[in-house]
Amino acid sequence: MNLIKKINLKTAAYINIAIILLVIFCHLLIVFQIIPFSWVNGGRSLTFESQKQSSLISISILFLMIPINVGAMKYFLNKFLNIILKILLYGLFIYFVLSLIMQLFGTLFEKTVMSILCLISTLMYFRLAIEKPK
Repeated sequence: MNLIKKINLKTAAYINIAIILLVIFCHLLIVFQIIPFSWVNGGRSLTFESQKQSSLISISILFLMIPINVGAMKYFLNKFLNIILKILLYGLFIYFVLSLIMQLFGTLFEKTVMSILCLISTLMYFRLAIEKPK
């Protein structure tokens, strides 16, 4: 626990934002058919069109996660907003734990590349979530 607390809040948030941008880039590579759509989603997408739709939805959700990370860099002065932010951060931590498990059961690309990014994000969201508001 002490080791994770040594990570600066801004550093953790910037790492998450960088990973979000990398994952968005990966989804764009799929949308533009630069990498095979079968590399993601555990290889379960039957057609390019279904994976394209899934990738576009993922991109939208990823963009929504950026303001949460920006907010976590410095907790707000409003107590209500701090509670909402804390809930979102713990929710993202739990989501990334589950996502990491799914990545490890996915395709070779997910196991070797995406699981590493997911593990780092999981740790960074945990770091952000355990911070006590100022």
